[in-house]
Amino acid sequence: MAALVMGALTQSAHGAGPTTTWGVGEGHPPARADLSPAQRRLMARRAAEVRALRDALTQAVGTPRPSDIRTGHIQIQGRIAGLRVLETQELPDGRCRAVVEVTLPVEAGRQRPDPIGEVLTDYLQSRSDLLRSRQKCVARQAQLEGELGEATASIRQSVAAALKACQFDLTVIDWALADLEAKTVNRLPGPTTTSGPSI
Repeated sequence: MAALVMGALTQSAHGAGPTTTWGVGEGHPPARADLSPAQRRLMARRAAEVRALRDALTQAVGTPRPSDIRTGHIQIQGRIAGLRVLETQELPDGRCRAVVEVTLPVEAGRQRPDPIGEVLTDYLQSRSDLLRSRQKCVARQAQLEGELGEATASIRQSVAAALKACQFDLTVIDWALADLEAKTVNRLPGPTTTSGPSI
């Protein structure tokens, strides 16, 4: 079963300033005969730094580390304000270990409001409330129609009045649903147009 974890660089809840995280990574030298020992060491160091950066970013986003996912991949989008290699250590078996410090910019942590999500959430909540009321009115209308057919002359007038009121409520709810649809469409942002490069 493949796992796809996507995230955006986010800041901690306090949001007072830039957020700094640290990551540790290890790099293995490539087993290539055409490379010199110095080139293999440099490539192992680079791999360690890249993996340490990935480790720091997955901590910042709160996604699982790639080593914890058996299949699939992690995709992280965003930008960083600073990257500093704190330590690089060559291990006896040829591997390299790196520790990096990553700083996220202040604006990366500010959650931009999602106008479409907010509008749709409001719409779905209002619509579900109206549909629930409509369902109750439909059930009440069916009950009153049944009672009206069996009612004696003495109570027939009161049942008919209750049925009329129920039908009026249904009309109002249907009007409110149509109004909600129209207002939701007006609240949604229009399509964005992107102009291509001029030739």
